[in-house]
Amino acid sequence: MISAYLTDTVTIETPSGVDRWGENTGTAAETVKGRIKFKNKVVRNDRGEQVVAAASVLLKDRPSPLARITFDGRSHAILSVERSQDFGTVAWEVSVN
Repeated sequence: MISAYLTDTVTIETPSGVDRWGENTGTAAETVKGRIKFKNKVVRNDRGEQVVAAASVLLKDRPSPLARITFDGRSHAILSVERSQDFGTVAWEVSVN
């Protein structure tokens, strides 16, 4: 049911690993369907700070908080990931900058 609403194409770039200095050794990119909403929203990031998200992306599967989401030719950092459930269907609302 949720698939009917996921009309936008986004790319999720997940870090595949880190070396002993904490630097990314590469990324794994996956193109998925999502729903992009451009609306400013105050959310809490992983450190508990309040930040303003410029957009949110509704996804079927939960992305890694370390991943980056690319759409409209621009890469966005993930600020927060929230679980959304409606009538037994689970989706993930990802807030990005």
